[in-house]
Amino acid sequence: MVNEHRKTFLKNSAAQYALQLAKYILPFVTLPYLTRVLGVEGYAVRAYVLAVMSFAQLLLEFGFNLHGAKLVAGFKDDVERVEKTIGSILASKLVLQIIGFPIIFGMCVAIPLMGENIPFTFLCYLSICFSVLMPDFIFMAYEKLGILTSRYVISKLLATVLTFALVKGPNDLWLVGLLDVISAFVALVLSFASLSRDFGLVIGMPSLQSIWASIKGSALYFLSNVSGTIMSSATTIAVGLWISDSAVVSYWSLGMTVANAVNALYTPLTNALYPHMINEYDQKLARRMLMLATPVALFIAAVVFFLSDQIMLLLGGIDYVAGSYVIACLAPLFFFGFPVILLGWPLLGAAGYVEEMTRTSLTATVLLLLGLGALYIIGAFGIVAVATLRCFCEFVLLAFRAIYVCKYNLLGSDPIKRGSK
Repeated sequence: MVNEHRKTFLKNSAAQYALQLAKYILPFVTLPYLTRVLGVEGYAVRAYVLAVMSFAQLLLEFGFNLHGAKLVAGFKDDVERVEKTIGSILASKLVLQIIGFPIIFGMCVAIPLMGENIPFTFLCYLSICFSVLMPDFIFMAYEKLGILTSRYVISKLLATVLTFALVKGPNDLWLVGLLDVISAFVALVLSFASLSRDFGLVIGMPSLQSIWASIKGSALYFLSNVSGTIMSSATTIAVGLWISDSAVVSYWSLGMTVANAVNALYTPLTNALYPHMINEYDQKLARRMLMLATPVALFIAAVVFFLSDQIMLLLGGIDYVAGSYVIACLAPLFFFGFPVILLGWPLLGAAGYVEEMTRTSLTATVLLLLGLGALYIIGAFGIVAVATLRCFCEFVLLAFRAIYVCKYNLLGSDPIKRGSK
């Protein structure tokens, strides 16, 4: 059975890497066309609104997929209970989306750029709503992640073809938003078609109590994810606010972009490992991945440190070489990245220690925010100091998660999963 589970894990990992590749390639197919057709102002509006919607999506997802996958994995043979869970989580998502509409309207009133483009803004929000309604937690619980890849490719290819065929000028910005809605709706239809065809599942009727239970149960998952987002973006925001030298800000942004890109390489593995672990707590596989990845991560960190000049020259050109010290200072992040992710949802989360994992995320985030404030107050706010603080907080996050993993023997031969103590 373990071998079959590992084959499923490898298959899901391949599907997740294919999805990641598609997410890199397909948006860039239309990028040069849209920048020219929409013009500088039109594309700036699109970029800004999409940035706002990325935060809206984080709020609307609210940890439902991680929480729902963990729930369903525990009773996936009970069809009636699974269907009721689907109904409860979908209803919970709809509640948050309804609350979000007046908030988006308020932002349109307060932010001129959004207010001047209300149709496009609300089309983007509707697209996010459709995306969030997809029952990905079911595909995760049943370890069928290939569905995520196929639906993304089909829906985005459709949007790509329609973009070239229909979008012809700056006045078609609203049409770009509509095509995103169509793409998300097609993906949603494909998801529910698969739910019925491949799993024989329908949406159960939720109760108010079950809706509240879904929201309450997902809150810890949300807090952990939002803490990670704040931690990754807070330093960039602070640098932009408190450092007036635009060149230095650019050096920092490029350095963090590289760090985030490297961490993104780990995401398909951990996305596939989490459902594998909630179904078959395969600590041997997790231990093997940690042992194999640690020297690789150390090698990457060493390359970044010693070849920082060449990396900045390759990515940014000659003007960025002067900022190579920034990426060198961030080198420890390239080492800490994979173990931080692995010890998170795939180990602590899958074993049921969501509260403990959330505590580690919140602790590191609060420490980072306090550190940034302290550096500013004492007049020591500089790139080297900020980079050092960022790496230290990542180390603290790793250390705290490692302590819990050791405490509950989650990498040992007899892990203590919550509920089995």
